[in-house]
Amino acid sequence: MNDFEVTGRPIDTVAFRQRLLDPGCGAYVQFDGWVRDHNEGREVLRLEYEVYEPLAVKEGRRIIREAIERFGVSNACAIHRNGLME
Repeated sequence: MNDFEVTGRPIDTVAFRQRLLDPGCGAYVQFDGWVRDHNEGREVLRLEYEVYEPLAVKEGRRIIREAIERFGVSNACAIHRNGLME
């Protein structure tokens, strides 16, 4: 599984992990981000991400291919959120 996608829906991290499960690999690394409640002393209520999806997918897939080629990564997948997050 080597892919990059954009979604406006919450990401199911458990299901995402299952997509990459490979008994031939000895580790799994995942990065999750979330909306913090403050920034520089001010309250944060929400974030809104805008993504130009065709370019994001093209570049995301290029980065994944490069990681596989340069570093011997077995499987890589990324999902980028788009839209309003509270």
